[in-house]
Amino acid sequence: MRLDHVSYAVARDSFVSTVQWIGSALGGGFVDGGVHPRFGTRNFILPLSGGTYVEVVTTLDHPAADRAPFGQAVARRAAEGGGWLGWVVSVDDIAPVEARLGRTSAEGHRVRPDGFDLRWKQIGLLELMEDPQLPYFLQWLVPTEERPSADPRTPTT
Repeated sequence: MRLDHVSYAVARDSFVSTVQWIGSALGGGFVDGGVHPRFGTRNFILPLSGGTYVEVVTTLDHPAADRAPFGQAVARRAAEGGGWLGWVVSVDDIAPVEARLGRTSAEGHRVRPDGFDLRWKQIGLLELMEDPQLPYFLQWLVPTEERPSADPRTPTT
């Protein structure tokens, strides 16, 4: 179990300026992460040294943003003025987390601009929506070298 990334949600009209502001504050440049088709969201990411990353995420003008829990969480946080949405813990096996929460994980994916389909399983977003102090969990379904944290853009940890 380890910290995978932190997410900052923002409204579409301040997406680019927020990416620039956080990148400047952390001393690194974000890259276009792509689109989460099932969630109705898109992101920019900043890989950090130490195998973590920062994600700035916004909703798309797409029906999935209203239906999917992640899209709903991003929209809710953006409507509150934007800010830190949550933190994500990566696990090698999500089954024990599923057993503890009493339900199965949901599959997620994001299509990067280079066309690669980044896939994972996630669980705990509903709890995060109720209590933002709680993390949600994911299990990557792609090799380590394809994960967003694989290419550090800054010495910041």
